[in-house]
Formats: sequence, C-alpha cells, structure tokens
Amino acid sequence: IYCLEMADAAELLFLESVLRNGDGTSDSFAAALNLIRKYQGIERTMARAEGFTRAARRIVAEFPVSPIQRALLALTEAVVGRDH
Repeated sequence: IYCLEMADAAELLFLESVLRNGDGTSDSFAAALNLIRKYQGIERTMARAEGFTRAARRIVAEFPVSPIQRALLALTEAVVGRDH
C-alpha cells in the first residue's frame, strides 16, 4: 500500500497490472519487490507492526500475571520477530 501511495504514474500502472492480472512471473515479482524496497514498504510496514505490538503489550501487561498473559506477551514478540 505504501508503494501504491508513492509510485509515479508508470510504476503505478505496472503495479496495478501485476495485482489485477496476477502476473506471477519471477521478473514481475522482482520488479514489484524493487519498487517496494524503493519506497521502504517493508521498513514502514514493520514499524507500523511494531507500534501495534507495543500497544498490545501495554494492554496485555494489565492482565493478571498468569501463563496465559505470558503466552500473549510471547506471541507479540514472535509476530514482529519472525523472518517470514
């Protein structure tokens, strides 16, 4: 979404074509990934996810200490800490 907001007209046409037509060739994927990287889409998405994670931790921290609370806290760590 960040890429779609920042792309120029030609990039936007390319991305819309890939998204609408489901063009899954490795060349199209590589070109789309390059655009995502160009506009820091991954970094911006991770930053937003980390913000949601911080908010979730604050809420879960208010729960009584228990195995369930610890599991929920661990889950928030796993979500943003995973590689894929």
